[in-house]
Amino acid sequence: MKKPLLILLCLFSFNTLIYASFPIIVDSNDPVVGPYIGGGLFLTGLGFAIYYLHRLYIKTYNPWLRFLGVFGIIVISIFALLFICIFLILASENFDLGMGG
Repeated sequence: MKKPLLILLCLFSFNTLIYASFPIIVDSNDPVVGPYIGGGLFLTGLGFAIYYLHRLYIKTYNPWLRFLGVFGIIVISIFALLFICIFLILASENFDLGMGG
């Protein structure tokens, strides 16, 4: 128990030291990449969900679980396609929703 706590303490101290030594300067001319990273992570999560639902469909003999696997794949695929469409529409407008000053 002592070893994981010691490792956690060292990592926390190292992280604090790094952020204190090298402050992050925000430049307003930098491109916005946060939404792209979030979109990629979201689609990766949907991909894993489709994979595990497909495994559920293939490996089970219970008809209700097979139905759940097919229904889940269909629903998550629809959400993934909607997300991609909305993401492309917003990306073409530089993520400007027209709100604010």
